[in-house]
Amino acid sequence: MWFFITSQFNAQFADAIHSQSVDSMRLKADYTLETLVKSPGTPSNWENHSPADVNSIGLAVRDREISEEKLTAFSNFSGSYDELRQKMGIGDVDFFFTFDGVDDATAGLPPGGDADKVTAQRIVMYKGGSAIVTLMLYRLA
Repeated sequence: MWFFITSQFNAQFADAIHSQSVDSMRLKADYTLETLVKSPGTPSNWENHSPADVNSIGLAVRDREISEEKLTAFSNFSGSYDELRQKMGIGDVDFFFTFDGVDDATAGLPPGGDADKVTAQRIVMYKGGSAIVTLMLYRLA
């Protein structure tokens, strides 16, 4: 009986920790994507600087209006993947960003196996039309 109770407690505790981790990633994905589509980044012309001089990444010219130059610089970021994660402020989780519009773009790495994933999406303006940006945060299992 003791073994059964202990194993059930451990299983429920592990499920609660997992759920908390996924909820935390969901909040982080929403906040990060919102920052990307509303902010120009720091400095505001970060796309013209070396990765060492960039404090944060933003893709917007104005709220939810995406800059072609910033999108290109983001998808072709010249620093390392870890530097890009740090500039985005997402901590120790991995990410994959997709942009579907007149031009398509991606950044980050798609999951290479089983992973806990969360996704955030926004509709934005780009080159006079609408586009969809998606940010997936994940932690490999």
